[in-house]
Amino acid sequence: MKQARKFNFLLILIMSWLLAAASVATADDQLFVEPGLQDRINSGEEIDLLVRFRGMPDLSPAYHMEWEERGRWVFEQLSAAVEREQSRLQARFHEQKISYQSLRLGNMMVVEQAGVQAFNELLSAPEVQAINAYPDFHVQPDEKAPGAEPQQGDPVLNLEQIFATDAWQEFGAEGEGIVIGLNDSSPRHTHNLMVDQYRGNIGGGDFDHDYNWWDPSGGNMEPIADFHGTLVLSIMVGDDGDSRTGVAPGAEWMACQGCEGTGCAGVIQCLDWFIAPTDVNGNNPDPDQRANIVNNSWGSCEQSYNGGL
Repeated sequence: MKQARKFNFLLILIMSWLLAAASVATADDQLFVEPGLQDRINSGEEIDLLVRFRGMPDLSPAYHMEWEERGRWVFEQLSAAVEREQSRLQARFHEQKISYQSLRLGNMMVVEQAGVQAFNELLSAPEVQAINAYPDFHVQPDEKAPGAEPQQGDPVLNLEQIFATDAWQEFGAEGEGIVIGLNDSSPRHTHNLMVDQYRGNIGGGDFDHDYNWWDPSGGNMEPIADFHGTLVLSIMVGDDGDSRTGVAPGAEWMACQGCEGTGCAGVIQCLDWFIAPTDVNGNNPDPDQRANIVNNSWGSCEQSYNGGL
């Protein structure tokens, strides 16, 4: 019972965040345009835009649904909102050969390298609620700090400092039955600390990355090795039987490459993917394959987030 209450509480917190983020409206329901954005575009800049549309559905009934029904229903509601609110502009952008990507998350659209023509289309569209430059997210650069290596078989000290070891003992649970999504730079999926927990590990050294891995840029059909994503993943689930570094070593993991190096240009697309993961080519979304929890270890300390986002 304690384990069930703990995980239900975590899921409620995450769902509350998603529902709150999806329901943000601008003051008096007027079109919001990020200050200075129009001047930049009129001066000749081409800027990636994050556009929010009106007509976000009420997702509160999902609180009372079981896991599979909830995911499928939310996916259907969000997909219907995109079709209803974005289809006219999608057709216009297709005619004008303007690159865009529609997102179910928050009924949003990413417009790539938008110039005056695309921006004016957005300004005149009654379906549009807010226009922002795509946020500049990043991860902290690699830092090497001196410290003693943990003894083989012992949890690393930070797990004791955050009382993870106490939680394992009190609740008798270490993440079993839970899938954690990593929205970060790509982890090394063959790392000895995490390879056994990878949901795409089908045994015998073989992997099935469909619904377990996605690169929004389309460049990588399987995870590649990057320090930050690998480090974060080890904190999430790391355990090879000899060394334990993960808070939830019994959980499985899946990943989306929201960051590359220290830049995080794909994190919003990854959040959208986690609603209904796809195969490695970005096709055939299936909400049944979504993670229970999504870890995001990125951000931006240099900017504030206004009502348009």
